[in-house]
Amino acid sequence: MNNGKRSNKSLGFVCEGWMANAELNDEFAAHAQSLSHSLKQWPSCGLTAVAYLTPLVSKLQVTQMPLLPSLIRPEALCPRMPLPSAFHNWFGERRLVFSGALEISPWPSVLLPCPAGGESTPSDRWAQLLALAQLPRQQGQELLAFLANVSASSWLEEATPERLQAAEALFHLDRQHAETCNWWLYDFAGSAQADAIFQRLAWCQQQVLLPSDDR
Repeated sequence: MNNGKRSNKSLGFVCEGWMANAELNDEFAAHAQSLSHSLKQWPSCGLTAVAYLTPLVSKLQVTQMPLLPSLIRPEALCPRMPLPSAFHNWFGERRLVFSGALEISPWPSVLLPCPAGGESTPSDRWAQLLALAQLPRQQGQELLAFLANVSASSWLEEATPERLQAAEALFHLDRQHAETCNWWLYDFAGSAQADAIFQRLAWCQQQVLLPSDDR
């Protein structure tokens, strides 16, 4: 199953195998369209497959699908070339899993241990993070370097479902627009710093949205 990239306005799925046909492609596309309303972005193949299969089978086993690809750009990547994975709202996809929207319990590979590293910091880190895209680039670079060193436990102290969802827009690109405020996703150092934040916030999201017995 491949997430088709025919044009900005003509996204769909192309399935292969003995069950593949145009009707199945359309069913996947319909589920993806439904998911995109909550994600504000076209969903990944993996999440779409889970959403499609969950009501059809008595037990669905999901393996090796953490929904958490690295945001770090390889040094050899052309500066104007985006990472393909940056066009999905992975943070939002994890939200749907943890919130029960897919009617499936979180699978083992989607659950994270607490990320190591970072330091404890005073409050206002969330306000600073959510204002990142509005800052001049040099000031944003300094802030991003600071926030990348905030520990997971410090982020968790003031994490709320609303703040976590608001932060989703910082960690992906909108394929419908040629320009983006998220310059760090095109910057080698910035993408590494954003990835450090992303990993810690993903763990916070898990702690905030999941009952303690499911973590």
